[in-house]
Amino acid sequence: MKAIVYEEYGPPEVLKIRNIDKPVPGLHQILVKVKAASVNFGDLRARNFKNISAKNFHMHSLFKFIALMMFGFSKPKKRVLGSEFSGVVESVGSEVSSVKPGDHVFGYLSANMGAYQEYLCVDDKICVAVKPPVLSFEEAAVLTYGPVMAVGVLKNIKINPGDNVLILGASGFIGSAALQILKSRGAKVTGVCSKNKFDYVMNLGAENVIEYKNGDYLNSSLKYNLIVDILGKGDFTKCRNLLKPGGVHLFISFKTAALFNMIKTRFFGNKKVICKIAIGSRDDFLEAVQLIENGKIRTGNLSLFPADDVVDAHRFAEAGKNTGPVVLTFD
Repeated sequence: MKAIVYEEYGPPEVLKIRNIDKPVPGLHQILVKVKAASVNFGDLRARNFKNISAKNFHMHSLFKFIALMMFGFSKPKKRVLGSEFSGVVESVGSEVSSVKPGDHVFGYLSANMGAYQEYLCVDDKICVAVKPPVLSFEEAAVLTYGPVMAVGVLKNIKINPGDNVLILGASGFIGSAALQILKSRGAKVTGVCSKNKFDYVMNLGAENVIEYKNGDYLNSSLKYNLIVDILGKGDFTKCRNLLKPGGVHLFISFKTAALFNMIKTRFFGNKKVICKIAIGSRDDFLEAVQLIENGKIRTGNLSLFPADDVVDAHRFAEAGKNTGPVVLTFD
């Protein structure tokens, strides 16, 4: 079967089309004929892990070390990228009862990766579910990673109807899902993103959109109950004046300065810093699926590439030319 593999870290050109053995499902596994897989932030990072500086990793250097232990220091341990997929169940192990051959499914593989191939074996206990009929395969393939992460990081974050929220990175997989979840809770959301993605973010429900490049959001006259900082690029010392008393700056990262401010604001001041990351649990996945089924989370502006054009797809996504998610399609 066809698979997209990479055996060294580097630019999109390290991705190669290869023929590998078709997997055989075990007792508790599902064999899926993949129809679509996303090209998300995690794929771009994992492909070039070794060459990403600690500064651009958006995490404390310790977390980069841990990630390299998982993915490989000198070369990739996981040869096939892709954390999100959709497809058709080809066969199931004898102990699987959750789905049956012919079912249309979608799922999230987290750091296990492996969706960039024609056939994929997944455990029936991980994040996999029957695809809502209203979604195409391409749409379903981009609606797990972002929603699952957003559900996880927004747990225990209090939002009341009418609260003002600022999202730094509102056009990405996590940011766009967080925007819609917060809207469903009654928040008024302002999104910060690049200019070519304004329409996409507005169509997802943002009341206002501000360009990120020039730091214009720092001059906003609006005060916020919550700032959601997807990649930890914001600076609490600069953003503090944007928060209302009792407001929270939520970093989806563990950078050193943010961690220091989280400890400091726990004891001093009435504006708080919280640092969180999500692990992509099955419970979060099932909650995300329910939100998708209820129409609370959707997508749009998809850029589709045949799997054979994966190098072009990664180049396109990495250059930020997309106005919405990038998807690989398999025959």
